Amino acid sequence: MMNKPLKRVSLALICISILATMFAVNPAFAQGQRGPKLDTLRYKITRSPAAQLIEMTLGPPTGSDLWLGMIRPTDVEAMDDLGYSLSSRSLLHFCEFGFNMRNPPLDDVNFRHALAHLVPKEKIIGTLFKYINIPISTAVPPAQGLWYNPYTDSHPYSRVEAEAILAAAGYQKIGDVWKMPDTSDIPNLRVYIPLEIVAPTSYTIGRLFVDEAHAIGLTSLNLEPMDFGTYTSLAFDQWDFDIFWVCWSLGRFPTLLYSFFHSANLFPGSYNCYGINYPALDAEIEIFYYGLDHPAKVAAAKKAQELVMGGTTIDPLLYPAQAGREQAIPLIPVYSRNAYDVMTDDDMGTPDPSDDEGLRGGINMFGYGINNGWTYMNAYWNTPDGYRPGTTDNMIVPVHDEFPETLNPTSGSTVYAWDIMDKTIDGLMATNPYTHRDEPWLATSWSYGVEAGGMYIKFDLRTTDLHEQPIEWQDGVNIAPSDAKFSWDFLADHEISRYWDDMMYYLSSDISGNEITAHMSTTSQWLIYALAGTAYMLPPPVWTPMIGQPKNTIESWDPSAEAGPGGLPTKVYGVGPFILQHSTLEFANNGYGDLDANRNYWLETDDITKIIADMFHSAGDVDYIGEVNIVALQAINLAMWTAPGDSDWYANADICGPGGTPPDSYVGIDDLGTAGKFYGEPREVPRM
Repeated sequence: MMNKPLKRVSLALICISILATMFAVNPAFAQGQRGPKLDTLRYKITRSPAAQLIEMTLGPPTGSDLWLGMIRPTDVEAMDDLGYSLSSRSLLHFCEFGFNMRNPPLDDVNFRHALAHLVPKEKIIGTLFKYINIPISTAVPPAQGLWYNPYTDSHPYSRVEAEAILAAAGYQKIGDVWKMPDTSDIPNLRVYIPLEIVAPTSYTIGRLFVDEAHAIGLTSLNLEPMDFGTYTSLAFDQWDFDIFWVCWSLGRFPTLLYSFFHSANLFPGSYNCYGINYPALDAEIEIFYYGLDHPAKVAAAKKAQELVMGGTTIDPLLYPAQAGREQAIPLIPVYSRNAYDVMTDDDMGTPDPSDDEGLRGGINMFGYGINNGWTYMNAYWNTPDGYRPGTTDNMIVPVHDEFPETLNPTSGSTVYAWDIMDKTIDGLMATNPYTHRDEPWLATSWSYGVEAGGMYIKFDLRTTDLHEQPIEWQDGVNIAPSDAKFSWDFLADHEISRYWDDMMYYLSSDISGNEITAHMSTTSQWLIYALAGTAYMLPPPVWTPMIGQPKNTIESWDPSAEAGPGGLPTKVYGVGPFILQHSTLEFANNGYGDLDANRNYWLETDDITKIIADMFHSAGDVDYIGEVNIVALQAINLAMWTAPGDSDWYANADICGPGGTPPDSYVGIDDLGTAGKFYGEPREVPRM
């Protein structure tokens, strides 16, 4: 939800009716209660999709309540048949086969080009996923909107084309087996994939790819299934790999172009594990990453995608490859996922809307589905006593695919770790879940500008809540602007790998009252988000003793294994709405881990409800009824081109300004267009 560090890797990674009343009164909500409507999130680790289906079918009290990112269409259909609350969204997500371009023959673009034609994307999607995934030809998913380039060279599946490319590049086919141009054996190429028992679909995708290679005589490709955390560490930290399969959960903007493909990130622990060093690509990425001219940035991002993939549909990569394109195809993008999420209904299969018990409050965020912070702060049990059915607990139990590899915010990189840690942290900015507009959070405002040697980024920090009470860390200590400076200084001074692609530009920061100004050695709008996400990530009492320690010591430490200050169960804590209760090891030993609501959180339950309603108003909910309907469009149309003081002025119809981008004080085409874009949308995921 808030702008936290989204350096996350994910392995896995419908029509809906409208409820007349979107926020039911739950007797468990105390007046003035602070924090989420729930008391506890229990992450129950269920690694097999077949077991996840059983978990959801059982439901409470012994099963699970929330299944996020279903990957099998048969599971979606089974949940629909049982009457659960289903929702779908395009995800900020993609899956790839990545290449180590240092290792022969993967150091040859022609060999990588041949492999690109051996990925049967349509077969993979048609047999495994159907409507859940869409094939892609670039690392920027369609959900990133105007940044997405649909015209990159797609390298369509073709065994004939793959063999023609190999032959044109001088590889020799002797008998039924391809050899190097000098007729020596092609070296063994390890294809890292997850264990079949943990991720059978990912395993199957790896097997299909290797089978295609073997079918044309590329017998040197061999599957090496292993634990996901093990091989991502081998790939990103040690560069000890040939080919890997991985899926990515992304943010709203394609900053991965810089993190994945710029030569400045050729260091272990970065995301450019491929080894790509492409000057022409660097030049485009730098326009996108460092520039402040928006149209130029969009054009550069699209050109960068073409360079990465070797060309476009009208200027494809030839064979042998054209001069200057030797660094193309460091990866093969395969598909982007749609989120199919499901919440438990206590009255499954009952169409009577008066019998409406179950889990409610899911916020279906574009690009993320209901797996976002707004859902967890807003979710509640719509039952007579407000408890999880069959229990006296106000908790939900989400299905969680895998154990967190480490609960350390300086080194955690998988979605399994960050799904847990990010609920303990709050950032300086929030994202409107409906419009993706940047919203004030722990900063009330921000600004930036060019200065000698780079740029400044200024935040006006919030130190008291909406009720004039001090905002506290979860250990009870008041937050202060110096805490943000501490976090930024720590990440930069210790050159923490996961953040170095941003923090290498951090020079210093200074504080005046509640205002903090960071000075950066370059210009880039993306640095604003990096600073906003990490400002309150590292509590000073925990991380001060680590100052001066070697980077490897810091990144390998497990702060969740030690009790925190102020009676906290662990040293993984922040300013966020939930408090971690269990360590990395306890997750592994117990098969589950808890996050309890932070009852000293700076927002009350009523505040959260109002914020979500206001954010949905900016999507077109003119009269705050919980949906964008024809009445909203009519209200905007009747007030069109009016301003305050006009006889037909209707303030609620001005959904895009004064807080809009750019701000305005009249009803115009932007208001009508926004409401039209979200026409038919509900504020929450309703029951079917």
